[in-house]
Amino acid sequence: VANRRVKTYTQKDIFNIYSVQGGIELTIKGLDIELCDVECKTYKYSDTAGGQTREYMITMKISHVPDHNVDPEPPVWITFVKKLEEDKDFAIPLKHKLTGSNVVLKANNKYTITVDSNHRMWGVGHNSAGCSDQPSFHLKFLSRYHGKYCSPIKRLHYKERDTQ
Repeated sequence: VANRRVKTYTQKDIFNIYSVQGGIELTIKGLDIELCDVECKTYKYSDTAGGQTREYMITMKISHVPDHNVDPEPPVWITFVKKLEEDKDFAIPLKHKLTGSNVVLKANNKYTITVDSNHRMWGVGHNSAGCSDQPSFHLKFLSRYHGKYCSPIKRLHYKERDTQ
């Protein structure tokens, strides 16, 4: 494995929007990517005092979107339940339940990461679906809310893996 250093990709938002659902599509380039975690941010409800906590139940689904003539990889489900303070960043570890290892996205493949929460989270919003072309991947938004593209995923922490 060539480069095991954790890298961080932060979405450049045009505006913030709240959401309970959303997602991104990643097209992985020349190296496999080991996902470590994603960062999101809890929402500050206007009817509550500062410092309030809520129990968040968040489900993430990481799905392979195969090209034609390729069998899809089975989806990976991540469940995250935790009492979190309002208006705070938090990280969701992306580990397989059975093995405890991080989720690996294979080079030259496309994946979706969808998020579903029982409470609002701040989302990153853009006017267009395609928003970032990185050396390791291309990122595109899946969800629209009030005519804008958005995702509750603010940051990705990952490692590039040379499989040669």
